[in-house]
Amino acid sequence: MKRVQIPLIITLVITLTVSCRDHDQELLKLWYDKPAEKWEEALPIGNGRLGAMIYGGINEDHIQFNEETLWSGEPHDYSNKTASQYLGKIRELIWQGKQQEAEKLALEKFMGVPMRQQKYQPFGDLWLTFPEGVNVSDYKRELDLSVALCKTSYEADGIKYTREYFASYPGMLLQLI
Repeated sequence: MKRVQIPLIITLVITLTVSCRDHDQELLKLWYDKPAEKWEEALPIGNGRLGAMIYGGINEDHIQFNEETLWSGEPHDYSNKTASQYLGKIRELIWQGKQQEAEKLALEKFMGVPMRQQKYQPFGDLWLTFPEGVNVSDYKRELDLSVALCKTSYEADGIKYTREYFASYPGMLLQLI
């Protein structure tokens, strides 16, 4: 019976993989039918060094941006110089099934100093104003994860508007295309 089940499982996985492959592009997009009202709804672009939150407004767009050198505190080396002395003991405790003891020792002696990092601060807010659109339709705000591109599009008074946003570390810029 096991010989029958294994090929069926493999076939099922292959079938699911093939059928999902056609939809990869759409699966990698986040999209919404209205602008973001608060930070948690805005779409992020960038990487760990340079980034922005795009709200995607119609008559007024808000872009909050950040760069890694703006944060509370000052440069600091978080490495724990004595951590390597405790690695063997932590491993031994894990192998013995003493997870809680291993975790306690790791938190006390192995983690960075201090364990918490300072907080990034917003670098700035950019507000863009666009012509008033009275009859707005076909609004879409999206983030395409496959190409790291954020787009806001809509039609207002018979005119199609599209704004694309991209953050680039090497160029150290936020582009509004």
